[in-house]
Amino acid sequence: MDFNDNPEFNDWLDESNDRIVIGEFSEAPSVVLFEMDPNAYVDQLDAWKGQQIEEFPEVVTNEFPAPIAHYFHQALHGYDDANHRLQLLRTTWESVIFTLYSLAVGEVLYRGITLSSLQVGNRAISYNRMMSDKLSEKLGFVEAIINEDAGVGQLVISDIVTADAIEGLRQLNQERNSFQHIAALNASQSAERYEQLYPTVLAILYELRKLRNVSFIQYRRSEPTPKDLKCRKFDGHTLGRMNYDLHLSDTQFSNIGTSLTTNRLYAELGENIFCVSPFAHVVDENHQTYLCFYKKKNNATSFRFERVGAPVGEFDLDGGQFQDVRDAIEGALQNAV
Repeated sequence: MDFNDNPEFNDWLDESNDRIVIGEFSEAPSVVLFEMDPNAYVDQLDAWKGQQIEEFPEVVTNEFPAPIAHYFHQALHGYDDANHRLQLLRTTWESVIFTLYSLAVGEVLYRGITLSSLQVGNRAISYNRMMSDKLSEKLGFVEAIINEDAGVGQLVISDIVTADAIEGLRQLNQERNSFQHIAALNASQSAERYEQLYPTVLAILYELRKLRNVSFIQYRRSEPTPKDLKCRKFDGHTLGRMNYDLHLSDTQFSNIGTSLTTNRLYAELGENIFCVSPFAHVVDENHQTYLCFYKKKNNATSFRFERVGAPVGEFDLDGGQFQDVRDAIEGALQNAV
């Protein structure tokens, strides 16, 4: 273990204890504990992590991007029965994969990164694979992008996703096969399965805790200047469209300000703002606003989506309205097959 692996814990330790001072010697408590008694450092680290994870559900439901926060909150408080609760937990981790994929693809296109040499599962990535409905393909792409960025540090997504989170999501995704006959489980079996899987899902959400700094936003208009944006922000479990004022810096305006449109969804990660449609998307319909995830390509002209939190979830949109994104993906792939 390297001392710099746990900056949050080190900061907490230093804030909770006085600085070590002996004569002219002065050092932070975290450094002293790590160097003088590594075992005690690890024990306190484990205890701190356990406490953080125990208190983390409230962070997820209040601060995570709305799709993840919504389904996790429903799994905790809004389920009809044990079977429904188990289904909601599954939808929570699926939403995590959809969210990470939309962020990864969106940032890659935003930064103009070439994907022609990218390997996913020992095979070159292709347009059809990127538009696939397979969660394993989406997860593989996120992992490949993170690995490609290792040592470079160009992507913000690399600072959010950990190897442990990827591996945990992969195991959960494999777990989905056992859900094919979930309706046949009785109440006690569903409850038992939930209790088995919940700690794993919570641990993964904690690994991805920097998602609390990610917001999905929908641009509405610019006023009183082109750099002053009126937006809707989608954070937390309510799925409500919160009004949000955003002032773009000169750099942000140069990067994206002139291409903003109301029928797209954007991600805000600190100073970075980029489009995540169609993989995470927003639709206005009958005076309602719905977040949704891209599910699959029906054919050359039709995309299938699933609304977040809506009883009748799936619907189709004309894929032509995302032609610019499709062109950008194919441009990034270049000669990949």
